[in-house]
Amino acid sequence: MLVRHATLDDLDALAAVEAACFPPQEAADIDQLANRVESYPNHFWLLVNPAEPDNDCFPAQVDDGMLVSFIDGPCVGSPDLTDDMYASTALHADDAPWQMILGVNTAPMYQHRGCASFLMRHVILDSALSHRHGIVLACKEKMLPFYSSFGFIDEGRSQSVHGNAVWHQMRLPFTTSADARDDAPGADIRQATITMAMHETTAYMDHERTITSQFPQLV
Repeated sequence: MLVRHATLDDLDALAAVEAACFPPQEAADIDQLANRVESYPNHFWLLVNPAEPDNDCFPAQVDDGMLVSFIDGPCVGSPDLTDDMYASTALHADDAPWQMILGVNTAPMYQHRGCASFLMRHVILDSALSHRHGIVLACKEKMLPFYSSFGFIDEGRSQSVHGNAVWHQMRLPFTTSADARDDAPGADIRQATITMAMHETTAYMDHERTITSQFPQLV
């Protein structure tokens, strides 16, 4: 599997996977995805299977293989996820402290194989190495255990009403503020998932010539 960021050449595959994962009122359309890729391509994480042969069962082909999964979202100054982040990219800034996640998507044929978990660890590690304050997302109640397993903390009902659904806001803090102290809820799980991310992504990070000596700063 290959992890990389997005280009406009990936749009058809991104839109196909997005549409397969969310109902129409919640899924980003191809124009919205294009605006996101143009505004923050390095905040799309794609998991690609370069060995996957052509498969007509699902239209998720990209130039270097089959799109397995992707995670995307802007970096913003606000600590809370709001609906305008889905509709517009205006709030994004590369140096902003909070990494938002607008979607965690896996092509149907790859679901329930740990693909999204593997990719989430990349996002966690990249965000930690970028010195973000943390990661914020909104999910439905049934997904709370999945995100809690990475150390995300359920903050209750989100102010987001995206797609007329009920969402919970979840936060994975990296800072040393009160909500991220060593005895904070999920602190042990959070540390474990960052440590696991270091081990699982070493080859990828080395390929990108990231200095792996940075890793001990996170343990």
